Amino acid sequence: MHKRLPSHSPLFSSALWGWLLLGALALLLPGCALQRSFTSEPSTHFARECAPPPAPAPLPSHTETHESQQIEPFSPRFHRIAAAVGLLPLLRKSVALERERAAKKEGAELELTRVRQQILARTILATLEATSLAAVVRCEQARADELADSLAEKQAKNAQFATVVSVIIESVTIIATGALILASEGVAEGVAALVGGSLAATIVGFSLVQAAQHDFQHPTNLLKEIWENPQQAQYFPGPVWRFLGEPTEDGKSLREQLVASWKQLSRIEGQSDEQQRQRFSLLFGTGGTYTIEDLRARGAMLEMLAAAIDLMHEELEVLVREMVVREELRE
Repeated sequence: MHKRLPSHSPLFSSALWGWLLLGALALLLPGCALQRSFTSEPSTHFARECAPPPAPAPLPSHTETHESQQIEPFSPRFHRIAAAVGLLPLLRKSVALERERAAKKEGAELELTRVRQQILARTILATLEATSLAAVVRCEQARADELADSLAEKQAKNAQFATVVSVIIESVTIIATGALILASEGVAEGVAALVGGSLAATIVGFSLVQAAQHDFQHPTNLLKEIWENPQQAQYFPGPVWRFLGEPTEDGKSLREQLVASWKQLSRIEGQSDEQQRQRFSLLFGTGGTYTIEDLRARGAMLEMLAAAIDLMHEELEVLVREMVVREELRE
């Protein structure tokens, strides 16, 4: 049988100090390791800079669609972008003035020059509006991505700190358990091992499963207008909004294609209908508490929207190219 050590022995004192140190770690370190990752948006100035201005008032003669009688010899693709930009009435007037100029009608040449200047000005304006809006969308994307990266980095640091804390607790547990064994404190030995192991496992496990969150506001939400499809967009310039709403060759508009992609992107496997509804409300609302996954989804949606707006430049190139080719052939 082991001889019981007196309470004033060095081994008993070591066991006592081990218990005290383990208790201090249990009270102090987990509070730091298990703090909730919650970060507020760092810069409201940057958020304001990203916000799109209200869409300008539409220019005159913009309501005609490409379904009207087409202008020869332009392609259907030309007519779609010309209708979006609001050029069809001016183009028809230009064709009529070309005939009058050929017939030597007085004043036709001057009027034709004026109409062509209007066509050029509207084409340049539509190009600048698409470029400007795409820049705003990418600014919003950068906000979401920056905050997601910052939050992910903080979460990784918390997990690393929790691992260090668990290693320290396990080391202290081993020291305290050894001291209690030598002091013939069998029950205390078991309690120390159980508490220390459980505490270390809890800290590491909780640091891995806790959801990192932060507040993220976007009162002027461009995604919302694409999602809800209002008759008159508040933040999309008219030419860009009509371009996104025009049916493409496969019969679906770019807006419809975006919405279909977003529905798949914003859904999470295993979530209930109510959870899905809350997530849609978050992404297409004015802001709220975002997780890293929510931020990544919003960033991807904005990237898709910017890419769709960029496609307008290709169509504007087709518009200009066909007009140039037509003019050269006439010469």
